[in-house]
Amino acid sequence: IAIDDGGFQGPSYSQDTAMKIDVAIRSLSDEGYALAIKLLMDNRSCLDKIAEELAETETMTGNRLREIVAEFTPIPDKL
Repeated sequence: IAIDDGGFQGPSYSQDTAMKIDVAIRSLSDEGYALAIKLLMDNRSCLDKIAEELAETETMTGNRLREIVAEFTPIPDKL
């Protein structure tokens, strides 16, 4: 929606194009959501351990975070 001297103006493309844009955006959003859920579920044990430690200590250094993550998966060396 754009604003011009005459007030509000709709998009400068057709309803069909708007529908295609909506479908594409929804697809990207759904794919991103599904990937995020998968990553969280795949890494649940690691995330739970981090959450438990943070609940006790309230803070965590980057080195400690890397130590915990390394218990569950290989991590690259610091750059």
